[in-house]
Amino acid sequence: MENLKDDELTRESSSEVTRKYNVGDTAYIIESNRLIRETVIIKKKGNFYTVKFKDTNGAITLKAHRLYGTRDEAEKNLLKETNNTTTRLVKGPRPPHRI
Repeated sequence: MENLKDDELTRESSSEVTRKYNVGDTAYIIESNRLIRETVIIKKKGNFYTVKFKDTNGAITLKAHRLYGTRDEAEKNLLKETNNTTTRLVKGPRPPHRI
């Protein structure tokens, strides 16, 4: 991200930098916390981007922080998210109904 101009970057929080994308740019998203999909930006409205999947005819609207400029960035974030997951251990007998 060193080669990007300052006006192409926005800060959403103190530790997170989000890149601005233009219509026609390629971006990657993490789907269901396990799949990385390649997309193309087809529309921008404020902080929302409408992207079209390259492998299907589907499209979705997302906030800018869900988009990644390269597959490597998405993979790094995917690994970070999976390492932060915690499993809830329930001690004692299971209840007869689901909570």
